Formats: sequence, structure tokens, C-alpha cells
Amino acid sequence: MEDVLYLQQKLFRALGVPLSRMMGESGFNMGRSAEITRDEVRFNKFIDRLRHRFSTVFLDILKTQVILKGIMSEDDWNRINQEITFTFNNDSYFAELKDNDILRERLDIIAAVTPYIGRFFSNDYVRKFFLKQSEEDILEIDAQINREMQKQMEAQEMQQYQQMMSGEQPEEEEQEQQPEEPQ
Repeated sequence: MEDVLYLQQKLFRALGVPLSRMMGESGFNMGRSAEITRDEVRFNKFIDRLRHRFSTVFLDILKTQVILKGIMSEDDWNRINQEITFTFNNDSYFAELKDNDILRERLDIIAAVTPYIGRFFSNDYVRKFFLKQSEEDILEIDAQINREMQKQMEAQEMQQYQQMMSGEQPEEEEQEQQPEEPQ
């Protein structure tokens, strides 16, 4: 039985699949991104290489199909084939964990640097170098913040207007207008 297990492990290793995915006892841990092993990262790179190879195969098959069917000429194909891309599904959970960890680390840095903003660092420097925001990102985020602040101000003004129209007065004014009790 040991020989069979040895051959099985060699086969898994030759396929490039991490042993943690194949062995039933250990299972694959999808906890935190820090717990993902080096084998998983290597396997992810292997899958990316396979996807790239399959993309070229798909393009060759598509070229043959459209030329033989008379849909387009070979010159037309040569003009458009660089614009064709293939989108494969990714391991979204792993990517989300990795992105969340990166964001958490950046926010920790921002929390540590905040007392020094305006003294040693500018807001632009912090946004560009610590948060890795591009000029376009900064402009878009600033525009979103301004829109949200505008909506919030409009909601407050609408609430004040509704209170005024319903005859409600702020608490301070109500206390002033109450008649004094006779002594």
C-alpha cells in the first residue's frame, strides 16, 4: 500500500496540483490568504500558463473556422486577431482575501502616518504612495465624496424644511415660547 501512495504522490506532483487539494485528510484550507501555501501560488501560476496556451489554441481554431467558412479573409483576420481576448474565471475567493489583506495593511499604514499628515506628508503623497491611487482614482474618489456630501446636505435641508412646514420648532425655541407657570 505504501508503494501505491508513493506513486500517487509522485503523480500529483508531476501534474503540478498541490497535494493539499488531492489528499482527503488534510483538505484545502480557504481561511486567510496568509495560510495559502507556496504550492497553491505555484499552482495558480501553472494554471495561468495553461490558460495562455489554450488561448493561442482557441485563436488558431477560430482563425481556421472563419477563413474556411468565408466569414473573413486572412488579411482581415490579421488585422483583428490582436483585439480578441479570452477571459477565464479566477479563484475569486483567494483574490478577495489577498486584496482585503493588502487594503488592511495599507489602512494600518495610514493610521500610523495620520498624525504626520500636514507636517511630514501631504494628503496627495499619502494617497499616491501609501494607498497607490492614480490621478484618475483621486479625481474620481474626490468627485464621489463631493456628491455624497451634497446629498447629505440636501437631505438635512429637506429635513429642516419638513420640520418647519409641519410646525415643529427646534427644542430651544419651544422652551422659550412656553408660558411661565404662575408662582
